[in-house]
Amino acid sequence: MSERELRKAEGALHHAYREVTLAHLRLDDLRRGVSTASTALTEAELHARGQNPESWIEAVAPEDLSRVGRLCDSAALVGVDIASHLKVASEAIEDARQVLGRIDRRDLEGPDVANLAALEARTAAVGEVVDLALPMATAASENLYSAAHGMGSGRALDSYAAGSEPVPAVTFGSLSLVNNNLGRAEADGRHLGKAVDRA
Repeated sequence: MSERELRKAEGALHHAYREVTLAHLRLDDLRRGVSTASTALTEAELHARGQNPESWIEAVAPEDLSRVGRLCDSAALVGVDIASHLKVASEAIEDARQVLGRIDRRDLEGPDVANLAALEARTAAVGEVVDLALPMATAASENLYSAAHGMGSGRALDSYAAGSEPVPAVTFGSLSLVNNNLGRAEADGRHLGKAVDRA
């Protein structure tokens, strides 16, 4: 019975590793998405300043704002995908922990004792990584959605995205807020990468 439970825990841990790996594979997409959105925001501002240096904020083109919003929204979806993989990994880790907790150590002999100790250590290590990384992925998505909404885009503002409502008037404050959200998303992605690399 204990040997069968040990194999079951190993399977759950393998599942968690696989999901963490899938999350890791999307990190470059997240970084690229944040970088592209930030570049688009900078280009929109520079273009507006070139058109009207004194009142550049009024010269920011609506299509440029929409593009930034779409890019933020797209990057946020990558963050959601990463968080989804990490959530599945978290559930697999919890499954492994529960199975390990049910194992009767008195039924184990020789190599199985060492295997159990190693499995418990690996489960704890991967669990720690997932516990750190999941909130970071969620935060990155939230910051990117906030940036998209600030540009009049994003999935919570369907009317803007569909073009049935005008893009909200841009202000220096709203651009600064979007820029701050993108900066936070970039930091979230950087810390997320460091956390996942530990798995």
